[in-house]
Amino acid sequence: ALAKMNLRAGLKASKKASFKIAAVYFESGRELLGRSWETDSDTMLQLCSEEANARFAANDNVEIMNILIDEVMNQPIPVRDKFKVSKVKIKSALATGNIHESIDIALEFCRK
Repeated sequence: ALAKMNLRAGLKASKKASFKIAAVYFESGRELLGRSWETDSDTMLQLCSEEANARFAANDNVEIMNILIDEVMNQPIPVRDKFKVSKVKIKSALATGNIHESIDIALEFCRK
């Protein structure tokens, strides 16, 4: 219940473009779930995906953003559930001027 409250608070902060605050809420929600996908995989997916997006939007801790993206991509979940983090990964590559890498990421995702 508390993890979902953090998710909702993070989503509200993101809507107001308070991405650093949103990332804190999403991270707290993940910690409340024990960073385990087994407890509530749907909420964990949302928390990880939204936190990765918030960290990208805030240009805050790219290392954690990449860890979250990899975590989602390595879960045995449907490909459609991995779409949001794939978009973040593509935008991140574009933001750093890696156009070819962003195309490769997109093509790799399309092959799945």
